[in-house]
Amino acid sequence: MQHPDTGKILVNFDKEIMQLVREAKYMQRFNIAVPESAQMVLLQEEKFKFYHNQLTHLVREYEHILSRVAPTIKPLLRPHLDDMERKIAPGFAVLTWTSLNIDGYLHRFKQVRGSGCRVCAAGGKAAQCRLFGVGGVRLRRVRLRGCAVY
Repeated sequence: MQHPDTGKILVNFDKEIMQLVREAKYMQRFNIAVPESAQMVLLQEEKFKFYHNQLTHLVREYEHILSRVAPTIKPLLRPHLDDMERKIAPGFAVLTWTSLNIDGYLHRFKQVRGSGCRVCAAGGKAAQCRLFGVGGVRLRRVRLRGCAVY
């Protein structure tokens, strides 16, 4: 999901699920009957933790990739950025914690992250080559009305 104010991507995981797991474990220790729905959550504890950690990590990396793209380069990379957004979009609407395809989604997200890193790095290097004169282009400093221009 996306934060309504900032637009940042958030992993939608209710912390009360982990509280439910802890309470169910205590109930088991004291030989108190655990409701079936709580038992189902308890059985999936490791899976929920794994998915939460994986998604949180991937979202942080995705945000990091986007933060590395200079605003001047974003228009050049827009097709690639749009493609990345299309590939992660199912996580905003279709994916739930009980979905059977979370592993596939994580795999696709990791591929998007990898290709995003390569595209953004290549775009950044290309921009540096153009802006800083790498590759045989010579830059000259010119003064125009008190401003230094390269």
